[in-house]
Amino acid sequence: MNVAQLFSLRCGVGSYFIVRVLVAIAALACLLIAVPAAQAQSDVYYFGEDTDIFHPDGTATHDGSWIAGKNGVKPGIVMPGWFLLGARYFQEQAPGVAMDRAEHVEMGLMVATAAGTFQDCVFIVETTPLEPGATSEKTYCPGVGLVSDAPVQLIKIERRRDD
Repeated sequence: MNVAQLFSLRCGVGSYFIVRVLVAIAALACLLIAVPAAQAQSDVYYFGEDTDIFHPDGTATHDGSWIAGKNGVKPGIVMPGWFLLGARYFQEQAPGVAMDRAEHVEMGLMVATAAGTFQDCVFIVETTPLEPGATSEKTYCPGVGLVSDAPVQLIKIERRRDD
């Protein structure tokens, strides 16, 4: 059984592509994101995060790791198929571990980064009940995805096909 079949069984989501993203900002994280294959205007689901937090003493911890379908954890939504200003939704639904919520704040933005200038971008503010008062600001652009996770910005786009 492959990963897509496993998530389909656990989470009740139809056919989709699995996208793996590696992030290196004080921790490495593998995000399991499902993009529905059949529909152009479908939600993009978030199935989990496998984190490795490396400490100066050489140890590593895995705080914030979660996977949908395990211990009653549900998948979240990274991006709804339709962007509606003011919309709010859970990106992560792992009680006590990760409970990020997103709110659509702006749309139709032009964003310039070292990787280029992008049109029709959207701005999202994330919060979590696990850290009251904390916010995270992110900007997504069509055809690229996440271009800004304040203060980190996209600096290069490299497209390749992994078989």
